[in-house]
Amino acid sequence: MTKLCHVYPVRGYRVGGSTVHKTTGDLGWPLIGRQAETAVFDEWLADPDRHGIVLCGPQGVGKSRLAEEFVQRATKAGFLAGRAVATAAAAAVPLGAIAHLLPDSANFADPADALTAIVDAWRGRRRIVLVDDLHLLDLTSAMLLRRLTDARAVRVVATMRTGGTGPLTVDKLAGHDIVTRLDVHPLGEDGVEELLRGALAQPVATRAVRLLFRASEGNPLYLREITAGALGSGALVFTGELWQLDESRPLGTPLLADLIERRLHAVDPAARPVLDVLALCGPQSPTDLLDLAPAHVTADLAVAGLVRVLRNGQRGLVMLAHPMYGEVIRDRIPQLLRVEILLSQAERLRGRGSKRRQDALNIATWELAATGTSDPELLRKAADLAFHANDNCHVTALLTALPPRHHTTTTRLQLGQAHYLLGRWPAAESVLAEAAAAAGSDTERLVVSTFRVTNLLWGNADTEAARTVNDAVRGHVHPAHPVVRLNEAMALLVSRRPAPALALLDEVGADPELSAYQGAWLRHTTFRASALALLGRATEAVDLARKIHAKYLGTNSDAPDLSSHPSTHLAGLVHALTETGRLTEAVRVGRTAFDDLVAAGLPTPRLWLVVLLGRAEWLAGHPRSARRWFTEAVSLGQYV
Repeated sequence: MTKLCHVYPVRGYRVGGSTVHKTTGDLGWPLIGRQAETAVFDEWLADPDRHGIVLCGPQGVGKSRLAEEFVQRATKAGFLAGRAVATAAAAAVPLGAIAHLLPDSANFADPADALTAIVDAWRGRRRIVLVDDLHLLDLTSAMLLRRLTDARAVRVVATMRTGGTGPLTVDKLAGHDIVTRLDVHPLGEDGVEELLRGALAQPVATRAVRLLFRASEGNPLYLREITAGALGSGALVFTGELWQLDESRPLGTPLLADLIERRLHAVDPAARPVLDVLALCGPQSPTDLLDLAPAHVTADLAVAGLVRVLRNGQRGLVMLAHPMYGEVIRDRIPQLLRVEILLSQAERLRGRGSKRRQDALNIATWELAATGTSDPELLRKAADLAFHANDNCHVTALLTALPPRHHTTTTRLQLGQAHYLLGRWPAAESVLAEAAAAAGSDTERLVVSTFRVTNLLWGNADTEAARTVNDAVRGHVHPAHPVVRLNEAMALLVSRRPAPALALLDEVGADPELSAYQGAWLRHTTFRASALALLGRATEAVDLARKIHAKYLGTNSDAPDLSSHPSTHLAGLVHALTETGRLTEAVRVGRTAFDDLVAAGLPTPRLWLVVLLGRAEWLAGHPRSARRWFTEAVSLGQYV
């Protein structure tokens, strides 16, 4: 990550070097993405027959912030605002929540006279009362507010946690026919990006937005704490025009952990094994959880909002309600118990025959986490599953743990590809050099050399080293072998010599020998499309690029390929569409591919794509959008 020599003010934070120091104040979080809820409130406020609105949602979703905004809007409309103090402590005292709002003339020795006195005192002035955490309101306060809303003497804005329950009168107040229920949901990814931009005062890298959204799941409280923690630890760094997140550092803060721990503290001890397994091993089927606790235990966790049950085809899946719950739960599990849980779950899958496709990957992953190793054959099988799912982080973890004597050319190629796509180009070259030394046939040598040439050219930008690798393989095969010539054409193209590159590709043509090398054929046609676009034959390039993508989607080969994700092949189409002047289509295709590559966590192909997107936006006359893409490219280049 590039070191910064300037100091940049960020809403209470000072950025200097690669660290972030807290100064005064806090992140100023704007109200973002709540236009629909605000419109409902404005409509409610204009309706004289509606006297209560209850905002319902999980902890941290932004109910209180939104309720405060509602009361401010009511105040601007001429209402006199008050606030009830609904807390667990105040709930033990009758009228403890609203006594400070009541007139001195109210004599509660006679409830009827007291109610009349309050109505008389409040008559003639529109009043609104905010009740945060309605489920904590004491019974007497709830009864009085119910009477006052019935008498049209006050309007109530309240918040209530989903699943929270209070005294019967509180529940009746929340369910009154003149009370509107408004469910407040987490923010979507676009809302998270807008909120981060407003709080940090500068754009945030797309991958960073995706990671923060995934960690917080759109919960504004969690997002705020995670972002503050990332700033404080130096994981979230401003690179000049863009905020970038170091994925290797943990997210979260002690305050966030404490908030979650308080929720978990009330859990029935019988449910702890269920939560521990979900935190360590991921989603489980309801049937599997019956080995840990009765069905009602998991059902109670779902009602409490700690887990959720999803449908996955014909199967149900139980998972933690929020990723941060897993972080907190894992931190509190002692190491020996963690090992016991992971190994027992792996043994359980083995005991039932490991029939599901994902079982091998799960067993190897759990054993690896527990002991640092696993059965070599199982590691290879699990890595193969992860490889074909484009799960490169899992591939590297599994195959790095594989003892050297159990590696094959295929496993080294898979590990090399994972490193390449994750932007770890020197590590990829190291593994691929080992694969070249161990290759036992000309076919293996050709495939390995193509991988190495691709990594050296498009990762390390080292054309000399790439040519050396390609020349070395000539001694084992015919010097004019189509794969050798393809690698040579690739080097010419990267060296900005598209004309001789295309001439060489034309010589290779649709050589039948290429059919034995799916990856080589794909690269042959991909680079041919790029060369055509660079030489002004853009219409041909568009047609060829579309054929490449369709061909890839229709191919079911187990052969490794350095461009295995389908969207990596769309960069050539974006380039070709741009050259034909179809800029809107180029941006649309490029943006879709970019989103796919962000979701897949592939920085290397994404780096080239954002440059092409910036160019397309610039040519379309959108300098601001172009600058955003170019900034993303520079930041991504520094990051990988």
